[in-house]
Amino acid sequence: MYTLSVTAGFGGTITSSDGYINCSASCSQNYLTGTTVVLTATPAQSWMLAGWSGCDTTQNNTCTVTMNSARSVTAMFTATLLVSLTGSGAITSADGFINCGATCSHNYSGLNGVILTAIPAQGWVLTKWTSCDAVHGNVCNVSTYKARSVAASFSLTSVLSASSSSGGTVISGDGYINCGSACSHNYPTGTTLALAATPAVGSTLNHWTGCASTQANYCIVTINGPTSVSATFAPIQVSFGSLVFNPTTARRVGIALGTLTFASPTPSGGVTLRLTSNHPNIVAPPSTLYVRGGLTSIRFGANVLTVRPTAVTITATDGNTSTSATLNVTPSTNTSVSTRPADVEPAPASKQARQTAAPRPMTHETPSRD
Repeated sequence: MYTLSVTAGFGGTITSSDGYINCSASCSQNYLTGTTVVLTATPAQSWMLAGWSGCDTTQNNTCTVTMNSARSVTAMFTATLLVSLTGSGAITSADGFINCGATCSHNYSGLNGVILTAIPAQGWVLTKWTSCDAVHGNVCNVSTYKARSVAASFSLTSVLSASSSSGGTVISGDGYINCGSACSHNYPTGTTLALAATPAVGSTLNHWTGCASTQANYCIVTINGPTSVSATFAPIQVSFGSLVFNPTTARRVGIALGTLTFASPTPSGGVTLRLTSNHPNIVAPPSTLYVRGGLTSIRFGANVLTVRPTAVTITATDGNTSTSATLNVTPSTNTSVSTRPADVEPAPASKQARQTAAPRPMTHETPSRD
């Protein structure tokens, strides 16, 4: 009696005509000497039998073995990975079995993870993969758990050139365009793309050029050939209304409350103002004042450092336009009343006081001799 060991590769099963062998991995059975065993390989769906090993004879999917000794038989199954592409380029696999510019295939045995890379021809770009398990840029990951078909599509490219003036950047939704001066990227011809103009602090979008359409800060462009777009930015200018202080006269060291009003609401991006004083050693306003968008007024405090009889001019500016106000700094006046003002004559004494008063000394005048 001898042992027959059977191994079925991934992708199918092996059975014997006598029913003792039936496995999709490995199994064995003891047979009397001289017994002839007929084995049949049955591929799983999308698999096929690639071959037998250890048989005496094979025919189609059957293997015949005579048990005159211990025997080992293996059936190998494969699944086909079919690769195709449209456009101009190539597809290669990391294991080297796939390398083609149109259509090619390879039969994989067992469970394999195949890494495919799409290589566009000059002037072309990969637009999409089809039927991959996972896609990372130009790389497609596919597992051969069954017969698979994967396709790559390439398209002719057109260059999109973007530029902007100082004061902002141009950014595309896919991230390939991101610059504050000039940049470019190759896109499949026919691509429609949205670009966003992002102003820097203190700037606003003035206008776009080269767009098919615009909406707010966005430029919509369809790339059907070399295409150029440009964003022009300009400094934000505010329209001042007035600047006042309450109270208008500061009489002591402390905080003078200022109110700055605008003729129209501040721009949506906000604005940074600079405040100056012509006598900063007397009144010191905040050096900068950030005003968020949509406001019509803002209050701030200016430090009164010392009290001198001085008119101090405070100016607010955005670098283009400005407004000013005057804050009078005057010491407090403290008035004290004397009990005997110097400009009031003494009251006359009483009659009794006059009688008891010491007699006024008499004086004798000697007549002059003329």
